[in-house]
Amino acid sequence: MVCAQKGKKTPGCEKGHPGSRRQTPPRIDRRVEHRLSRYPDCGGELRPCSSEKSQRTRLIEDIPKTIKPVVAEHTIYRDYCPCCKKLVEPKIPYLLWLLDESSRYNILRNLSDKT
Repeated sequence: MVCAQKGKKTPGCEKGHPGSRRQTPPRIDRRVEHRLSRYPDCGGELRPCSSEKSQRTRLIEDIPKTIKPVVAEHTIYRDYCPCCKKLVEPKIPYLLWLLDESSRYNILRNLSDKT
């Protein structure tokens, strides 16, 4: 174990501490998949990875005050470029702009109401 410098803590919980996270919502209203077809640096064709970590998901809950929450699950695929010998995944744009127009409007209106 690497000791932290005096006065600095190591990141994360203590060893043996049980992990915690929010529960998955009971309903997912929209699913969006993100995958690259070519490696951004060399333009090489990508091959799907076979490992368990070849994809990850991110849940985004839009919870406006006046309407029901909209939950979107984004699947981000990680693929392998045999030319560069690297794993790659698409960069996800600023997530607010992935929402539909009415959801964006509600979020921006709620933010402006708080200022």
